Amino acid sequence: MGRARGAAAAVIAAALLASCGSSDPAPPAETSSAPAAPASFEGRLQQYREDEVRHVLKIELRNTGTETVRIDALRVEWPGLDGTQDATPAYDLPPGVVAALEVPYGEAVCAAAERPTDPVNAVVLAGDQEVLVPLAVSDDLLERLWDLDCRRQRILEAVDVELGSSWARTTVDGLPVLRGELILTRGTST
Repeated sequence: MGRARGAAAAVIAAALLASCGSSDPAPPAETSSAPAAPASFEGRLQQYREDEVRHVLKIELRNTGTETVRIDALRVEWPGLDGTQDATPAYDLPPGVVAALEVPYGEAVCAAAERPTDPVNAVVLAGDQEVLVPLAVSDDLLERLWDLDCRRQRILEAVDVELGSSWARTTVDGLPVLRGELILTRGTST
């Protein structure tokens, strides 16, 4: 009797599977021609200790939209800086997530007696969209960036600084030091 049940079950299963087939082709999947939702961000400009010596900033960018957005490029835009370059992180930013993306920055524009007080923005390229994102930034950071770079530019106009070719490791009072030449040449500034 067990064999008869097994055979009956196999016949029923075969009949069910055969009835599932259809000679009608499946309808084509619907394609949406609606444009992607516009990218939406909040941002903050930061600079950490290790960033200062590398001449970079961090744009902390939050995706306030509902879809993951690919950040193809971004840069800082502020009248106090000239020659800012795009960073190209190629970073996928999910909704609600904050990412600190590194960007180089140009030189301070030192022609004015005081630093510009204009707003600072990030220009974000996400696919075919270019989004201008106002950045929260402390006055202390802008003051420090502008002041330090203007001082650096004035020093480089006054004197050219080079390291000599011969350097030796030694100790002074039991502490390791390097001994060598620092070559200073008068610059164009008077």
